[in-house]
Amino acid sequence: MVHGLVVGAVVSRMPQVWKVWRAKACEGLNPLSHEIEMFGYTVCVLNGLRLGLPPDMWGENMFHSSFGTAMVLMIYGFAKPGSRESVSKTRKTAVLAVYAALCVTGFTGILPSVIIHRLYDVQSESCTTLDLA
Repeated sequence: MVHGLVVGAVVSRMPQVWKVWRAKACEGLNPLSHEIEMFGYTVCVLNGLRLGLPPDMWGENMFHSSFGTAMVLMIYGFAKPGSRESVSKTRKTAVLAVYAALCVTGFTGILPSVIIHRLYDVQSESCTTLDLA
């Protein structure tokens, strides 16, 4: 089952990543959406690791996180100045610094588990409590 999920994650994300990489262009992509996705999947992986869950509970998210990070980096690198996809250097620096801090402190065990669990809860709650009416 784990292998199927991993293959599914790779197959579902690789075409977009490859298309953006090959074209060296990111027109129409929303940077904020990809930034949120990058953080969300990483928090899911950290939560699964901290809870001691088996890899089939979080392994797919590891690949989604990796592809999401690649997309953010490509958007930052390929966006034309002044385009809808471009973001300020300050925002790029802030997002990447916070993400690096999350990864380093989360994966090394410095960040307390209670914070990771709360980030996971907030992310899960925000996804399930949207009022679409």
